[in-house]
Amino acid sequence: MVQIVQGLRIRSQQGYSIQRAAEEVSSIIEQILNAPDGFHLDVCTGDGMLLYNLKNSIDPKRQVVSVDHSLTLKNTTADTQKRKPCSRTRASSRQMRLASHSRRNRSKRWHPRNQQYAGKDGGRRKRSRPRYRISDVEATRKLKGMSGSVSRSPTQPMQQLTLTSIARSHSTEWSPFPIPPDISKTGYHVGTSGYHFEDWIGRFNPPKANKRQQAELTESQREDRDRLKFYQKYFSFVEINNTFYREPMIGNFLDIERRSKPSMQYAVKMHRSISHTKTWDIDTGKRLVRDHVTAVSPLVETGRFFSFLIQLEDRVVRSQKRLDYLLAVASEAVQEGLDVHVEFRHISWHEMHPIQALKDCGIGICNTEIPPIRHAFPLKAYATTDKGYVRYSGRNQKTWVPEGEQKTSKERIAARNARYDYLYSEEEVRRRTMAQFELGLKVSSVAIAWNNHYNTQAVQNALFNINLLQQQLELSIPP
Repeated sequence: MVQIVQGLRIRSQQGYSIQRAAEEVSSIIEQILNAPDGFHLDVCTGDGMLLYNLKNSIDPKRQVVSVDHSLTLKNTTADTQKRKPCSRTRASSRQMRLASHSRRNRSKRWHPRNQQYAGKDGGRRKRSRPRYRISDVEATRKLKGMSGSVSRSPTQPMQQLTLTSIARSHSTEWSPFPIPPDISKTGYHVGTSGYHFEDWIGRFNPPKANKRQQAELTESQREDRDRLKFYQKYFSFVEINNTFYREPMIGNFLDIERRSKPSMQYAVKMHRSISHTKTWDIDTGKRLVRDHVTAVSPLVETGRFFSFLIQLEDRVVRSQKRLDYLLAVASEAVQEGLDVHVEFRHISWHEMHPIQALKDCGIGICNTEIPPIRHAFPLKAYATTDKGYVRYSGRNQKTWVPEGEQKTSKERIAARNARYDYLYSEEEVRRRTMAQFELGLKVSSVAIAWNNHYNTQAVQNALFNINLLQQQLELSIPP
C-alpha cells in the first residue's frame, strides 16, 4: 500500500509491488516540482530495492549521507520558509479489501490509480493507461532541475556506512594529501616500505588519465605521474622492495638516482636468495652480496644510500650456523663502506650474544614491529651502529599468516594486502614517535619505514609521524 502523507511522504509497505510503488512515486513528481514551499520526500520499502532504484535517479552531485531503507530530499531554496502541511490522502478501506482479495486471483491486478481490475492477459477488462508513468531517465531529467541536498529524516533509523560498502564515485575529484615539512636535516628520515602500489592510484597518487586527458595535462601534472618524483614531494626516505623479488640491476639504480632529489635516502632490501636461503651457504651469500654492492653504486656515489636490509622470516629460529652466515655475508658489504641492517622477527634472536655480535662486526639491527604473535621479536630502540632503523608492519594478527596456498599472482597480492592491512591510531603513533626520539639520541640518523602499505595507511601514519617529530624537536621549518 502506498500512502501520501504530510510533506509528500510516500511509504511502501513490505510486500507491495515495487513496480507499482515506483509508478506511484512517478505520479506525484509533478506535485513535487510544483510545491510552492519546497518538499520533503521520504521513500522506503520493506526490502530496500525501491530505494536503490530511486537513488539512482537522483542527481549524482548530491551527497548521500547514509542509507538504510529511507531517502530524504530537501529543497534548499525553501529551507528558510515555513513548510505548509499538505493534505492527507489515503486509499479507502474498500480499496484495501480489494487489494487483499487480489491474492485469490493471481491473474488480475488492482491498480489504485485506475480503481479497477485489469487482467494480465488483456481479458474481460482492459487495463487503462496510467496518467503518469515516466522512466528512470525521464525522472532523472526532472529531478536534476531541483536544487537540493540530502539530509536525514529524524523519524527514520539510520545505519552507519563503512568505506568498504560505498563505491568510490567516478565524479569525485582527487585531491592530494597535505605536504609535510622536510625534517631530513635533523637526521630523521621518515617514509614507507615501497612507493609503487596500484591501490594508491586515485588515493595518494593522482588518478590515471586517458589519452585525451594526458594531452591536456600541464608540465607539473605530467611530473606528478612519475610515482617516484611525486613520492619525494612528501618523504625523504623509501625502502626499495622490488629487489627482494628480483635481483638488483645497476641500470635501475642509475634511473632512480637521476630522478631523486638531493636529500633523498634509500634503503635496499636484499634479495630473498640471501635472507630466505635454505642452505645458509656463506660463499654463495657473499657472491650475491657483491652483486648488490655493484648494483647500488650510483646511490652510494651521490650519498643517497642509507643501508641494505636483510629481513628474516618470523619462523627463522636462532642457531650458530645462521648467525655465522649473517655476520659473514653482511660483512662483505660493510668492508666496502656500506651499511647493513638485519631484521630479526623470531624472539629466539632477542639475546645479548647475537646483538653484541652484530655490534662487533659493525652491522646494524633493524627494530621491527609485527603482530603480537607468540614468538614475535619485541619492538625495541636498539642501535648497534651509528644509524638507527625502525620498521612498522602493523598489528593485524588475524591475517598475518595466510590461509591455504596462493597459486596465482592475484591471490598472492590479496594475501599480502590483507597481511599489512592495519592503520595505527594517533595514540599508537605518538608512543612510537617517543621511542624514535629515544633512538635518535643514540645515533646520528634514524630511518623510519611504515610497512602497512595497503590502502595508503602507511602514507597516513608516516605523515602524522613527521608532524609529531617536528613538534617533538620544536622545529620551525616552513612546509
